[in-house]
Amino acid sequence: MSGRSVRGDPERIGRFRLAGRIGRGAMGIVYAADDEVMGRRVALKVLIADLESDPDTRARFYREALTAARVIHPNVITIFDAGEDAGRSFIAMQLLNGLPLAQYLETSEAAPLERKLDLMMQMCEGLSAAHAQQVVHRDLKPSNLFVQSDGLLKILDFGIARLAGSNMTAAGTVLGTPDYMSPEQARGTQVTASSDIFSAGAVFYFMLSGHKPFKGPDLKAVLRQLASADVEPLPSSVPPELEAIVLGAMAKDPASRPARIEDLLSALVRFRRTYVAETRKLVASARSLHATLLDLVQEVRDAGGPLGVDPAPDATQTLAASFAPLAPGSGADVRPVDRGVVDGVISQLVERRDELNDIRDARRAQATAVSAGRDSLAAGDALAALSKFEAVLAEVPSSPVVKDLIEATRPLAAEQEARQRRLAARVNAARRAIDERDWQLAIRECQQALSLMPAHEETQALLAHARAGHAEEHRHIAARVSECLDSAGAAIEARAFDDAAAALDKVDALQPGLPDSVALRRRLIDERAIAEAEAVLQRVVAEEIRHARAAFRRGRADEAVHQLRGFMEIEPRAEALSGELERLEQLRETWALAAAAASRAAAEHVRRATQCAEMGLLDDAVASAQQALAADPTDVAAGELLEALLVRVFEARVEREKERLAQQRLACAQPAVDAARRALEAGYIDFASRAAAVAGRIAPASTDVRALADAATEQMEGEDQELVELGPTPFESVASESRVPPPAAGVAIEPLRFERAIGMFKSVFSKSAPAAPRRQGDRR
Repeated sequence: MSGRSVRGDPERIGRFRLAGRIGRGAMGIVYAADDEVMGRRVALKVLIADLESDPDTRARFYREALTAARVIHPNVITIFDAGEDAGRSFIAMQLLNGLPLAQYLETSEAAPLERKLDLMMQMCEGLSAAHAQQVVHRDLKPSNLFVQSDGLLKILDFGIARLAGSNMTAAGTVLGTPDYMSPEQARGTQVTASSDIFSAGAVFYFMLSGHKPFKGPDLKAVLRQLASADVEPLPSSVPPELEAIVLGAMAKDPASRPARIEDLLSALVRFRRTYVAETRKLVASARSLHATLLDLVQEVRDAGGPLGVDPAPDATQTLAASFAPLAPGSGADVRPVDRGVVDGVISQLVERRDELNDIRDARRAQATAVSAGRDSLAAGDALAALSKFEAVLAEVPSSPVVKDLIEATRPLAAEQEARQRRLAARVNAARRAIDERDWQLAIRECQQALSLMPAHEETQALLAHARAGHAEEHRHIAARVSECLDSAGAAIEARAFDDAAAALDKVDALQPGLPDSVALRRRLIDERAIAEAEAVLQRVVAEEIRHARAAFRRGRADEAVHQLRGFMEIEPRAEALSGELERLEQLRETWALAAAAASRAAAEHVRRATQCAEMGLLDDAVASAQQALAADPTDVAAGELLEALLVRVFEARVEREKERLAQQRLACAQPAVDAARRALEAGYIDFASRAAAVAGRIAPASTDVRALADAATEQMEGEDQELVELGPTPFESVASESRVPPPAAGVAIEPLRFERAIGMFKSVFSKSAPAAPRRQGDRR
């Protein structure tokens, strides 16, 4: 591996003279350097100057040297030395010649599955040596794997490796490459050797598929897939047993993976052993197939004998070249053979077998065709024989036998072809005439064709068909003409003039100039003109009727009648207009008589209603006004009178209701009034005053209640000048003598203007209710 110098690089570090930069990582730059003490070229990894001041980075840098130095194995890079020079930390390690794993996989040398298996097992052996030293790598990925020129795989970069059981990174800290790390490492939990097994499986997946196991646009997407998503299946070229080993190593649950890296290595060794055994069986199958093909070559040569050709002159040499990698003496019996080589040889042999089978079958078919051509020639069909010979010659241009047969057959075929061309022309003309239903022309062409070949069966059949068609056509035309004439006459009677014209057009197409058709067409023209004139008159009459009815609806009955009568004078044939005029005149007369009678009846009812109102008979007046409005709903005077009478009726009812309610209140307050009077007589003034106050609340408009309240108030406010003897207590008297009257029946008020009635009641009662007498200490 050669290096290149970059401006600013040092010339030497310690005892190492730098020969050029060969790479750069996250923590350091790698140089090719000469160890002047030991006299060897090494790879010198120097910590980047910007990271020297970070203690954690320096610790990780040296940890790589210390950890890798613990592992001594051919598949792990060798660490020679580590130290510091002028403030620059360095690690001296083995200088490798070859390619990183990802680049090596792009070479043809890495294409066979056997080579990939070898690299996988080398990786497992290197990891086994590391795990034996309690070292967990934690960052296995293609860029940390290197394939030397001698085929040896090296595991690199132990920068984030740790010793089993140590806590060199804080809990929850994620170190490593997410594309290949285990789910538990991505979660930042404790990492064990099982994590390296998962990463190894992920690298195997990359080697076999050519892409990363988890793909995503960003780190978050990759981590999400790593945690829960299953990887895509490997390509179909990967054996299912090997795929199961790889996916088993990539199980999400560490307990589902191989327990140790040695178990994964054992599984790969077992698979390779089985795979090699299967390859040997394929080699045996290839040799058997090769022997079969040698026999098939002879069959191909035998099939070409009747044609005078050898269809496979170089087949034996071609088979030998295809089978060369597996032929005895090539080393296939003493060394493992690449499965891809075996598959390639078998594929070529199978392809050659199919090709020889096709050639053999083709030659046999060609020989059969030549034999059939000879039979056709013997039967007098030179054209058929020539066609078969020429088809064979197109496939086997070098056949001398077929060439001689063609030369002998061609003159006979030319004569036969000329006769058949004339016959075909007549037959084709007969076919076209039949297709066009020109039966007479078809009959003539068939007769001329039969003069060339009287026994030609197709022409005889065409002639019979043409004669039958000619007879059928005559019968069909006559029936069709009669049907169309009947249809035209019926359509004219039904005034379906378009249908009649279409039927007559069909008759003219079948038999032009037929007298019956000409007569019906003249009749059609006359009937159509009459119908058009009637249609115009009907439209005009309908429009006049519409205008007249519109005028009548708007109260212009005379105008409507005058309008229709004027049109009838111009067009007396309009029968529909005559009936409409008569109907409108009757309506006008009936309307006028009815309106006059209604007006008279309404006037009489209005007069009677007025008289009843003057006499105070309001209910009779309202009934008469309603009868007037029923007789003539358009009488404005009747409507105004009815409205005024209803107002008077309502006001009278309100007055009566007020008086009835006052009486009801007084009846309800009577127990309190009687109690107040007895209390005054017995000398209980306070009781009388309070009972009078209660009665005043119930019947505020009663003069008796007011007088009683005033008397109680005067006695309460006056001085007692004489000794008054008290009678029985008021409660005993009231309890024994008073009776509570039943509640009065409710007042029914018509719903007419109910809101206005409620308003009037509230107004009346608020004005008429006097303030009840009250003195200090009174309880309400």
